[in-house]
Amino acid sequence: MARPALSAPSAVSSPETGGHLRLLDHGRILFGGSPPRLLRLSARGADAARAVLRHNRPTDDDGRLRTRLEQRGFLALSRPEPAVDRHYDIVIPHFNDAAGIAATLDALQPLLSGERHRDARVIIVDDGSDPAERRSLRDLVQPSSDRIRVIDHGGNRGPGAARNTGLAAGHAPVAICIDAGVAVEVDTLDVLYDWIRSGASVAAPRIISSAAATAISQYERDNSALDLGALSGQRSGARVVGPTQGVPYVPSTVVALDRAAIQSIGGFDPDLRFGEDVDLVWRAAGAGQTVIFDADLSASHPPRPDLRSFARQRFSYGTAAGPLGRRHGDLIAPLELRTATALAIAGLGTLPASLSVVAAAACLAGDSRTMARRFQDALDNYPTAGSLGASEALRTNLTAGRWFVRSAGRALWPLTAFLMGQGLSGRLRRRASLVMVLWLAERVMTHRNHAPIAAVDDLSYGAGVWVGALQSRSRSALQPRLVRSQGAMKRSRS
Repeated sequence: MARPALSAPSAVSSPETGGHLRLLDHGRILFGGSPPRLLRLSARGADAARAVLRHNRPTDDDGRLRTRLEQRGFLALSRPEPAVDRHYDIVIPHFNDAAGIAATLDALQPLLSGERHRDARVIIVDDGSDPAERRSLRDLVQPSSDRIRVIDHGGNRGPGAARNTGLAAGHAPVAICIDAGVAVEVDTLDVLYDWIRSGASVAAPRIISSAAATAISQYERDNSALDLGALSGQRSGARVVGPTQGVPYVPSTVVALDRAAIQSIGGFDPDLRFGEDVDLVWRAAGAGQTVIFDADLSASHPPRPDLRSFARQRFSYGTAAGPLGRRHGDLIAPLELRTATALAIAGLGTLPASLSVVAAAACLAGDSRTMARRFQDALDNYPTAGSLGASEALRTNLTAGRWFVRSAGRALWPLTAFLMGQGLSGRLRRRASLVMVLWLAERVMTHRNHAPIAAVDDLSYGAGVWVGALQSRSRSALQPRLVRSQGAMKRSRS
């Protein structure tokens, strides 16, 4: 019996789908999600999916389908029902930043002075601050509220260890960690609490750089290292977080934690001065716990005041890659390449000009054919399945090429610089120089007047990556992760 022809694919672009969902065969086949996959539905399931995507009130069956679509990354997560009574602790690690503590406590005044959160407590853990800063902190806290407690950590042991001390000192089932200097509204904290009480172990909002009349502040408004909404492209809706998800981690700048669940996996790693939040999220996800990033919530973080402190911050972030590589292997890889993409890049870098182009084109054409066949097999040879697979392969390879250029000027720039300066191969020297020109052009086109700051961002971070990798004797942060072509598409049924 002949199968009906597929209808023309339609795209669903909304905050709920993140703009990455395509419907085929009158909605019976969905393509999208994070990571990308195909989902085949029954006729009844297709009707339910269309109802969910139109934001209609779902029936019980539609609600179950929506849950499956959310879990597989096709839709943003539904906001949990508000809790009737919220009971959580605030944990703030402090090191030589009494002014930042003052700013954070000022934002928390509605929580400390209102009747709605009578049981709320703030635990400030001083992580070995200088004596003058400790005195300033005590003077600040003593007259303000009996609901604020200061704990002396007994030396500078790092922010992760300080948060662990705060978690151990509290009693509420949920603890919300906030960095000094961060301003966050109480309503945002309440929703984070609701996420934890609905079953998540970790929940975090977007972290947006505070507005200031400096070039660094203007750059960080869209390029903050802490803003996972901007970095991942997930600027609205809530998503499940994990090392292989579209949002791979959340920073601990503002993060709600299920106390018992996080303590069951050992809390923050006290040996990590940087990257302790990435490590915690990946261990939580590996233990089967749920981590949520809610891009509809936000908190503001002050930008670095000058270029030197900005570069030092980015360098410090980079040094975390080596220790994370020892703990999590190639999950910390600077980029992910499909085998065909890696072969194409190798050919373009090492073969003579005309032959390199032919070899790269052959690799990518073969990859497109492979993906076309896999889509045809997954969709039982529907007529347009092959073209969909080929277009997905092309899109993925173009994106990977852009990220390769970006990595060559960021995490891998010391290697690129070595290839530009070595005297053994003029071809490699010229190709490496071309890649750096492309990197610089991309920085200029993307950031315009802020391109010099973007370059400092990339070069400082990359230097930190190499220092951290060498100190930790870990290669994972320096080498791409190779995946088979079919790894970019998963098939599910519902």
